[in-house]
Amino acid sequence: MASSKIVSKSMTPEAFVLKAIIVLREKQNAEARKKIAIGWLSKSGKPAMESKGIHVIFSGFNEAFKLQFPNLDVRALTASMASEGKIIVSPVKMGAMLYLPDDAPVRDNSARAEANLAAILS
Repeated sequence: MASSKIVSKSMTPEAFVLKAIIVLREKQNAEARKKIAIGWLSKSGKPAMESKGIHVIFSGFNEAFKLQFPNLDVRALTASMASEGKIIVSPVKMGAMLYLPDDAPVRDNSARAEANLAAILS
């Protein structure tokens, strides 16, 4: 099947990233809902789940970005957007997860840190 290149000159790279997070997560969550409905389990035995973020590789984000902006470095752009607080980038196996700031999972490691500190100092 031949791929057709759809290019929108009016969308900035940053707008593309923000829209991709919303559109691609809805697409993958619709697939997850179907898997949940039939009781599908992953190879690890965990049930399918919905996510508020997108995996840069498994969602197809990186490839779509490269088609739209072939001369831009997607890593540099997402890192810049993350440093400005526009998105959250969370490193994961085989890539990274991209989240809108309000949707990123909160990781509070303070209890574990305190327990580790107590163990080290005892």
